[in-house]
Amino acid sequence: MGKTPIDLDKLRSSLGGIEVDCMKGDNLAVTLCTYFENPSQERDGETGWTEDAIDGYEATLDAIHKHYEPLIAEAKQAREYKEDNLRLRGGLELLKENISRWHTGLQFMSDLRNAVIRLIDVALAGKGEGQ
Repeated sequence: MGKTPIDLDKLRSSLGGIEVDCMKGDNLAVTLCTYFENPSQERDGETGWTEDAIDGYEATLDAIHKHYEPLIAEAKQAREYKEDNLRLRGGLELLKENISRWHTGLQFMSDLRNAVIRLIDVALAGKGEGQ
């Protein structure tokens, strides 16, 4: 019914790809790693960054994630409330339809009862004339 749930791991991993003009062609990952780079450390063979650069980058992403986590949880809760509201509104519409049908049925039963009472009254009145 609602949108696809937010994949927090994907969201977190995509943060490094943010680019801003003032980064001069780099993205957030490169900018953060450059900032935290420690020239006295050996570079990682896989990433090309020092341990401090990678740790600083990860710590920054963790802090950003922690900062937005309550807002994401709040948005998720709001979406669930909205979905529940839509379900309840659908149930309310069905209830209204059923009440309308019951009202029509009750009106029919009342009309039928009144017609039977009139028939009985006519039959009794006719019986009284014949005596």
